[in-house]
Amino acid sequence: MVRKFNVLAMVMQSFTITCLVTVIWALVGYSLSFTAASDAADAKEFIGGFSRVLLAGMDPTGTHALAPTIPEPVFMMYQMTFAIITPALITGAFADRMKFSAMLIFITLWSLVVYAPVAHTVWHPNGFMGKLGVL
Repeated sequence: MVRKFNVLAMVMQSFTITCLVTVIWALVGYSLSFTAASDAADAKEFIGGFSRVLLAGMDPTGTHALAPTIPEPVFMMYQMTFAIITPALITGAFADRMKFSAMLIFITLWSLVVYAPVAHTVWHPNGFMGKLGVL
């Protein structure tokens, strides 16, 4: 719940986050979350690689190992919805407390530094928690 004069600002933040995270996800977020790292073996458990930066090499009819029955672009967009919803929920915690520009910087950094590594750690088969079988 926010004060009446901040409702429009919160709606604007949610729409802006949708646009911002969509761009971040297409540029590097999906690659960092759902591809394998090619360098050090330890890095593979915590962060993905750059093989899908700008969605390069994505076959429209190809599939991803985690979803072998659906096309990879559909899997990418499905996972993008979670990458969008999560920071949009966070904005409720700093309603009325943060400038708009600071919110944009925070969401960008949070998406790359927190969300992408955690998603890779949990969902990727080579991820730290994925190897432990948490899912």
